Amino acid sequence: MNFLLKLVHLPQPDWLDNPSLSLISLIIFGVWSSLAFNIVILMGALRNIEPNYYVLADMYGATSKEKFWRITVPQLVPTLAFLLTVNLIGAFKIYTQVYALFNGQAGVGNSAMTAVYYIYNKFQIVGTPGVAMAATLVLFLFILFVTFLQRKLMKKVNS
Repeated sequence: MNFLLKLVHLPQPDWLDNPSLSLISLIIFGVWSSLAFNIVILMGALRNIEPNYYVLADMYGATSKEKFWRITVPQLVPTLAFLLTVNLIGAFKIYTQVYALFNGQAGVGNSAMTAVYYIYNKFQIVGTPGVAMAATLVLFLFILFVTFLQRKLMKKVNS
């Protein structure tokens, strides 16, 4: 990232040691590491769209914009909902990235503290397993809620 900033003569921040940028660097790392998975899933979904829909749309004189919004996007909604759910759950389960990027810490002044790292910290470092269990239960309930919400929305969209 700093290489690209240097090419355009912009200042190169210290991404990991700056508390205001450490969470941003973690987000960039997470997006970059999940990008390939998301692209493969979306490419598979795009290939599953029936080509005859586009042929019929051409016969009726639909523009590219209309074909995209009326054919492509509705066909991709289930896949996009799946990816949203998987990535959201994955975002709440981030631990190894924090541990690796910040050398076993949660960033400068805990600026990159995530839910799973918080649980690890309370259990292993601080030594309060009760707090860690409570946090684990809250995380589990939140992920369960998100999953059920996604399923309910998908049933509503499909009907």
